[in-house]
Amino acid sequence: MEKTTPERPRNTVPESVKLRHSVLMQFFLSLLLMAIVAAFATFVITARTYESAIEGALASEDLQNLHRALVANISVILIIVIVPSVILGFVLADRVLKPIRDIISSIKRLREGYTDIYVAEKRKDELGMLSNFFNLLLDKVKEIEERNKMISSLKSQFITVVAHQLRTPLSGIRWVHQMMLKGELGPISGDQRKYIERSSASTGQVLEVVSDLLNVSKIEEGNFGYEFKEMNIADLFGSLSAQFRLRIEKQQNIEVPVAFSNIFLGQPIVRGDPSRLTIVLTNLIENAIRYSRPGGVVNVTLRGENGSVVIDVTDNGIGIPASEQERIFNKFYRATNALHYQSDGSGLGLYINRSIMEKHNGKIWFTSKEGMGTTFFISLPLVMKEDKTDSRVEDFLGSM
Repeated sequence: MEKTTPERPRNTVPESVKLRHSVLMQFFLSLLLMAIVAAFATFVITARTYESAIEGALASEDLQNLHRALVANISVILIIVIVPSVILGFVLADRVLKPIRDIISSIKRLREGYTDIYVAEKRKDELGMLSNFFNLLLDKVKEIEERNKMISSLKSQFITVVAHQLRTPLSGIRWVHQMMLKGELGPISGDQRKYIERSSASTGQVLEVVSDLLNVSKIEEGNFGYEFKEMNIADLFGSLSAQFRLRIEKQQNIEVPVAFSNIFLGQPIVRGDPSRLTIVLTNLIENAIRYSRPGGVVNVTLRGENGSVVIDVTDNGIGIPASEQERIFNKFYRATNALHYQSDGSGLGLYINRSIMEKHNGKIWFTSKEGMGTTFFISLPLVMKEDKTDSRVEDFLGSM
């Protein structure tokens, strides 16, 4: 499952800043207050000393000189007292806050997924104890993480075994269904054909789920092989167009028309695996069909944009609720309105699509409004070929 960072409420101060201000300011203001009190006391004592010294009848000029000397001495005393107090305050505050900053930094990195972020335990006071507790907590987190990895690995192995065991008999059942529908096992009545078609469709849905489970297992184990090559994605686009047109003509579980439009100027050459990109586009188109309303239409467009080829798949179906859009690519996740509208579906298709697009250095994203429809986009970088001048032309130009 993807890690998500909760959005911080507006008009609030981060906890680390609050902590820094509260401790640092209290510490600093206490020292500053002490310095001011000391300076004021020094001022009073010095003033009284000078007052007693000038009680005699002094000339006006001598009195002014004494006044200047008094001001100068007081200024020096203030500087001598306040400046060291401020410096000492910052030094002591930094010494107190450094372990806290280290712990806060480690917590932030822990939220990002890092676990080798132990805090030094050099101090023997309460802050050292806090660092020790944090390190113990980190050990527990790593222990839980290792346990979860082991459970996930066992779960993946179990899913792989079960999926393999299910796929063979289900494929056999569907093969028998097709033979019966073609009349190869004898004539069937209209009612029998209707029930066999329903059974075959249900078997096909289960096979799709089994296939998705196997694909996810291979992706997580790093065994989802790719055969990258330079390819004209317009050829793949045309092949899918013919495939869905044929399915619509045969009415194979497609009740919504699909319109393909290629508006790319030139040859869209990309580097990719045709079989994996076929999985991505088929998933997107079938999802658009599945969640479209009666009378709707699915539009698939191939176009160019900023050095990339972009394919849009647009429907006017149920859309995706705004509150659930961040989780739509998570494994096994299905939007609540999708669960109510269509009971079938594994919630794995978009997870698989995103994994495939990441391997292609491509992107997948969407725009959606609940009740209005959804548009999914995939983009792949175009292969830029340098124009090379014919060597014979170069030789001719060189001889001139």
